[in-house]
Amino acid sequence: LVILDIMMPGMDGLSTCSILRNISSVPIIIVSAKDSDLDKVTGMNLGCDDYLTKPFSPIELLARIRSIFRRIEIDKGEQATRNILFFGDLVINKNQLSAQVKDTPINLTKNEFSLIVYLIENKDRAISREELLRKVWEFKVSEIDTRATDDTIKRLRKKLLDNDSKVYIKTIRGFGFKIYEENIDG
Repeated sequence: LVILDIMMPGMDGLSTCSILRNISSVPIIIVSAKDSDLDKVTGMNLGCDDYLTKPFSPIELLARIRSIFRRIEIDKGEQATRNILFFGDLVINKNQLSAQVKDTPINLTKNEFSLIVYLIENKDRAISREELLRKVWEFKVSEIDTRATDDTIKRLRKKLLDNDSKVYIKTIRGFGFKIYEENIDG
């Protein structure tokens, strides 16, 4: 955390804030005797996280610091949650590029991993082969005719089956694929 005063010798606090914000996401609090709305808005627009006017209570400063750190922890938790996907008995960790079925790791290639992530993130709809080529392989579909999707789906299905997964990839004839999980109730 960086605490800056606007009126510092040498470089002023607003310039320092701007430079810091361009190179880092470190939390910044400005404390200043300047208390006009324009000063506060300028500080916020330059990237400070909080602005406290002098004179201030040390207890209030400490409370604001704790508040900033609480928000950072919440943001980290939300980010971590967004990077873990659960679908049926599959757990996909996008940060670690890992996949597992019921606590058993599945060894996936980069393309297999990207494909299953894309299918899970779009689980509510069928995905065309062309869309998969564009989004997973980043091919320009008009320029290429490939069996990349079908071959990768075949390998992925085998790995899911070999690990007794209840997740299946269904072929939508003449269109593409859809991921679904087996209904345990029948």
